[in-house]
Formats: sequence, structure tokens, C-alpha cells
Amino acid sequence: MNKPKYIVPALICLLFYNNIAKAVTNNPFLNNDTVYLPQFKQRGGNPYITNNVSIDIIKSKANQGDVVAQLALGLLYGLGERIPLDHKKAAYWFQKAANQGDEKAQLLLGLAYYDGAGIDKDDSKAFFWYQKAANQGQPIAQLKLGSMYYEGEGTSQNYIKAKEYFQKAANQGHVVALVNLGVMYDTGRGTPKDFIKAKKYFEKAISKGSSEAKMKLGIMYFLGEITPKDNAKALELFEQFCKESPKECNRTIQSMMLQLRNSR
Repeated sequence: MNKPKYIVPALICLLFYNNIAKAVTNNPFLNNDTVYLPQFKQRGGNPYITNNVSIDIIKSKANQGDVVAQLALGLLYGLGERIPLDHKKAAYWFQKAANQGDEKAQLLLGLAYYDGAGIDKDDSKAFFWYQKAANQGQPIAQLKLGSMYYEGEGTSQNYIKAKEYFQKAANQGHVVALVNLGVMYDTGRGTPKDFIKAKKYFEKAISKGSSEAKMKLGIMYFLGEITPKDNAKALELFEQFCKESPKECNRTIQSMMLQLRNSR
């Protein structure tokens, strides 16, 4: 019996070659746990929040220009913790703290402008504030700035600058940035193609729990970009991806899995 040929659908190219990973924000005041939770639960978080300081004191300190209190008040309004949810007031206090140079507030203000949460959506202003925070070493801002350069949002498209900021975030261990570097080395955008480096970054992201990196590395094995070609490894990675991220396990991935199973 003849083994079926590997037919690579055009959708694979759209799925892999054109897509970088993006941290989900939707509403940055509700869904971006990597921004908010450290302020509430970890040592070194915002002391007004972790020490459960009264809202009246926080407001008083914020109105006196205390940048840490301003950030705390923005966070509390943004999440609706201990005070009613109010995105507009959250953005107001992030602006106050950002103007004083606080990198977390600059990031959060960028998120607000990007998503239009409590403030008019404005990609150029989101880019401006991400850049401010990124240049202070804020890794999430570095990721966001890289994504805006990659997509040409709020600035001219520039793959070289995108890679630069993804690299900065990856150097601080940001898993999404690791995935994005893998994509850029595999596609040759902003850097010469290098399948070995692409594989390295996807494997680093996988070690940090990225299911998306498993899908992308699986595609590399499926396409024979990694030698020796390993169909069993491709299928293993696809199956893990679909188990961990069933909603993202689309027909293209399922089609590749079927081809790999039928080829055994």
C-alpha cells in the first residue's frame, strides 16, 4: 500500500509563518494576570495593596503625588478590588504615575490605550508608553513593543526592531517572546533563517510551559525543517498541543495529525 504524500495546506503558512504569539489582554484591567497578580500577591508588590492599606489613605497619598499610591489606586480601580470597577479612573491614575516615570504604570497605560479601556483607543500612544516602559527594562512592555513593530501598529513595520525587543524580553525569560523569536528565525523576518535557532527558542518556550511552541515546533518537524525528519515527534507535539489547547486545535492541525497517523 502506498503511503499518502504530505500535502501542506496553504493554511499552514498562514498559521505558522505569519503569526507571532500575543499575550491575551482583551481588557488589561481584568485579564492580564502577569501585570496585576504580582502587585497583589508577591513580595515586592505594591505595598499599599499587599499591606491592605485603607482606600482613604491610598487616595490621600495619591492626591499628594505619591507615585506608588497612584499606581495602587489605578490597580484597584482597574480590577474592582475593594472599590467599584472604574476603567476611566484606573487610566487616570496610571497616567499620573506614568508621568512620574513609573515603568509599571507606563506599561498599564499603554495597555489601556491599546485596548481602549477607560480611554480612547490610540495605537500611537500605546506605542509611546510601551516604549517608555520597555526602555526601563519592563519585559512585558518589551514584548508589546516588539509586537507593535512586527505588526506595524502605532509605528512603521520593522522586523529588525521587533526582534530586538523580543530578544530583550526573552532574555528576561518571557515565554511569549521566546515563541516569537522562534517564529522570526524560522521565517527569516528580521534575521537570516536559522532552523536550529528556531528549534532552540521553541524548546525553551516549551520548557516554560508553552503549548503554542509545541504546535510550532511540530510544524517544523512536519515540514522537514529539522533533520532528520521525525514524523513521530511531530505527531507527539501536535497531540500534546491539542490536549493542552483544544480550542486552538484547528482543522489544519487535525489534518496534519491524520496524515501522520496514516503514514505509520
